[in-house]
Amino acid sequence: MTQEQFQRVIEINKRIEQLNQVLNEIDGAWITYAKRENANRDCMCRDWLMAYISNILDNHDKQIREEINKELERLNQEIERL
Repeated sequence: MTQEQFQRVIEINKRIEQLNQVLNEIDGAWITYAKRENANRDCMCRDWLMAYISNILDNHDKQIREEINKELERLNQEIERL
């Protein structure tokens, strides 16, 4: 393995760790909107109001999780090739 390949494996591994952290963080979570109330306070939009578009939000949540899993798969395949 060359030094460049080794460095690439380290970069890929770091990215895999980041994506796995994200998956762990969003486990059991769902997509919604947040807004800034003032300079130092964010708050979530009202759940009952977001329920009006829950099917849209759920669809995008599914797409995002699929994209993360596809990237993880691609990165693992790249490591195998190296």
